[in-house]
Amino acid sequence: MGGKLAYFNPKVKNPEIFYNFNYAESNPELYHGLKIYGPVSLKGAHLKTDDLRHGATLTLAALTAKGETVIENAEIIDRGYETLDLKLKELGGNIKRI
Repeated sequence: MGGKLAYFNPKVKNPEIFYNFNYAESNPELYHGLKIYGPVSLKGAHLKTDDLRHGATLTLAALTAKGETVIENAEIIDRGYETLDLKLKELGGNIKRI
């Protein structure tokens, strides 16, 4: 979508306590933080989501993007955000479930 971002591992005191997973077993090649630089004009894209929070975030990003965005697997969003598409439409969002 054209966002400017950088993955990183934040420095936190006591990561074993801070994180909600077994930090000792985590893969050191995986990042736990994301820096987002902006403002940037986002562009529409063809996307797929496998997680409800990820899908809701993509939906909000798509509403601000120029052009059309298609999100595959969007039914996953309904698990935590019931009728999000209709609610966003009521607020003026140009959104259509297909």
